[in-house]
Amino acid sequence: MGTFLYIPWFKLEAWDVALPALIGAVAFACLVAMIVPRWRQQALSTLLVALGVGGAAYLLGFEEVPIQPFGILVATGVLLGARVSEWYAKREGIDPGWLADFVTHVVVIGFISCYILNGVFYETDTLIEILKDPRLLFQRWLGLSSYGGFFGAMFGLWVWKKRRRLPALPLADAVCFGFPLGWFFGRMGCFVVHDHPGAVTDFPLAVANYYEQGQPRHDLGFYEVVIAAVIMLVFLIIYFRRPDKKDRPMGLWCALMPVIYAPLRFGLDYLRATDLESSDVRYAGLTPGHYASLAMFVVGVVMLVRVFKKPEWTIPAKLAYDGEPKGPAGDAADGDAGDVEDEPKSSASTKKRRRKKPA
Repeated sequence: MGTFLYIPWFKLEAWDVALPALIGAVAFACLVAMIVPRWRQQALSTLLVALGVGGAAYLLGFEEVPIQPFGILVATGVLLGARVSEWYAKREGIDPGWLADFVTHVVVIGFISCYILNGVFYETDTLIEILKDPRLLFQRWLGLSSYGGFFGAMFGLWVWKKRRRLPALPLADAVCFGFPLGWFFGRMGCFVVHDHPGAVTDFPLAVANYYEQGQPRHDLGFYEVVIAAVIMLVFLIIYFRRPDKKDRPMGLWCALMPVIYAPLRFGLDYLRATDLESSDVRYAGLTPGHYASLAMFVVGVVMLVRVFKKPEWTIPAKLAYDGEPKGPAGDAADGDAGDVEDEPKSSASTKKRRRKKPA
């Protein structure tokens, strides 16, 4: 097959931005955002964090900040995915305040997990060096494992449920609905830096002259961009063909995500490169991604069976959306107000008891 069908080789490199210029740009954006009343508090918080972190970095001697295309695209994916999840939550009557609290738990724990588990399964030697000398944590990069992030997100869900003592399924379903868009941008980040090289091939969608070594290879990051787009399209078709939530079981998106993704990912891992120094480790001929795909598929099938056995939507009153986002802060405020209201009743009843006592 002619090489004119291949995707031309390119790689977006990091670029250095002067620290004062970066802080100034963030500060300007925050000041503009403060014009909108509902963005004012968040913009002020962002401005204070940027000034504090930037000032500390400048005092420590940092003059430039490397801007990574991968990081920008991943951050864009997180933000856009969260916005779609918020849009979905409001339409389904789920409080976006609680959703934001849930997303924080899932995203933070998920990122920590994907970093650590990538070290456990793919960068074992580097992880051992860091454990021996923790100072290397800021000098060595362990990479990110997608399945490590998935399982970390599940653990984050469990942590949130234990802390808040509320059902997590309505919120998890909203997050999974917005996840394909976030995944699309995240995997686009992988593609533009080509950190998932595949085997040498003559497939038309291969990337030509990979690593400038003269051979076309599969790029698994690009293939996952396509998979994310397909999942996103499937979700939108189902949602808009069944706009009434009574026609969709709660937990549908949570179950469909692994059922669709895991088999495709299992197949993709057979296309990974085996002839490069950075090639993935194999256990009994399979990558860690193969085993994780099998586990994820089983979880998805079990969940799909369960959600169809109990198709009705039930959103707890505390998680319900009434037009004003609440979340944990609003819940605490409600509790405080309740305590204030109870106090006069208690005082009144005490006075009545005191009046009756002399009689």
